[in-house]
Amino acid sequence: MKYFIIMYGMGGGFNQRYHEVVEAENLEEASDLAYEMACEEYESYSGSHGISSEEEIAEENNLDSYGDREEIEQIYNEERESWINYWAKPYTDELAKSLEYEHFENPYEDDSDFLAEYYE
Repeated sequence: MKYFIIMYGMGGGFNQRYHEVVEAENLEEASDLAYEMACEEYESYSGSHGISSEEEIAEENNLDSYGDREEIEQIYNEERESWINYWAKPYTDELAKSLEYEHFENPYEDDSDFLAEYYE
């Protein structure tokens, strides 16, 4: 496993970004995790603050919640993609230091394997 820094959040008026150190097999896996976290952040606002829930999308587009499920999900996913931001980068001490004044979590900072790899 390798260490990566991921960023996830929402753009627009939210302009929220969270940074976190994660373990992953590769950059693609870390990026997938960042995407999942961004989606969770988006879904936490679903139905409020101008973020449409699937039910609201059905109502606004005169769609049947059951019969038009695929179309509702497609619209919801397109809206979500327009709001979320995410990336993953290999961990470097320089990158971590550049984020020290951001929302930044490193749950591995006391882990001996992490410390051995990056601070010896």
